[in-house]
Amino acid sequence: MLCELRVENLLLIERAELRLAAGLNVLTGETGAGKTVLAHALDLLLGGRARPGIVRPGAGEAYVEGVFDVDGEDVVLARRVTAEGRTRAYVDHRSATSISASSNCSRSSSRSRAPARSRSSSRDPSSSRTRPCSAA
Repeated sequence: MLCELRVENLLLIERAELRLAAGLNVLTGETGAGKTVLAHALDLLLGGRARPGIVRPGAGEAYVEGVFDVDGEDVVLARRVTAEGRTRAYVDHRSATSISASSNCSRSSSRSRAPARSRSSSRDPSSSRTRPCSAA
């Protein structure tokens, strides 16, 4: 289950953080409010191709991070996209390829993991986060 989604410099969004509750979550808003941008952010996290011009004008890179509850443990997926279109993916704050990302998500829950990140340090993949995902 997706617990949190953080987006920086993606299309029209400078910075946004979305915390989702267990069960059904509904995003509503006026035309141009950014609902589709959040869908693009989720697509990037799950391995989608970065579209040309996806980095907010004037920014050097876009950053998207999602915290997923997988069998009671937090799994943090992140993706950086430079203004030039180069991307880098992270699984639990470690650089990953798309192949290793899918295998890391299906690992056993007994494997040790890097701690997740805090909101205040969203640009540093090595920092830690202590909030557990609260899924019902």
